Amino acid sequence: MLKELVFYLALIEDQAGRKKFERLYERYHNLMYHRAYEILNDEQIAEDAVSEALIKLAINIDKVGEAESTSAKAFTMQILEHTAIDLYRKRRKEMERYRDLEEIKEILTVPEPESWSGSALAKAILELPFENRQVILLKYAQGYDNAEIAALLDFTVAKVEKLLSRGKRKLQQNLSKSAE
Repeated sequence: MLKELVFYLALIEDQAGRKKFERLYERYHNLMYHRAYEILNDEQIAEDAVSEALIKLAINIDKVGEAESTSAKAFTMQILEHTAIDLYRKRRKEMERYRDLEEIKEILTVPEPESWSGSALAKAILELPFENRQVILLKYAQGYDNAEIAALLDFTVAKVEKLLSRGKRKLQQNLSKSAE
């Protein structure tokens, strides 16, 4: 606790601000953790939220009234709650992205051509290079737009467009070969 407190105090320039922060820390640190845990339901992320909130509080210590006042408590808890909610949203967005990536992996796990009853298009798609196959399936089979595909695969939109263009050209070539 002492090392942690020293870190936050180093963010504050004047002695009066340091004393005020020290009183706020002693008074509300546990309450902040419990509130963050209520919002996040995860011990480590709650600790992260408290740490980030304390940094914000130290930076804005001049905006806090007397440490024992109800307005100081409200200000402290408001900073904590906003920080925890931001972390919650960030975590939820990461989980949604992970879920999307898992769905994409399932989509891109293409069955063997035999199970496609000899479909020429399916065989032609399977012959495409992996990245071309990915973007074509996401675009045309799943209905994603280029920006969504770029975000899902961590590509630029330009790369997605190039892969689509090349993939369609190769797909045409593959279909022409199979027709011969």
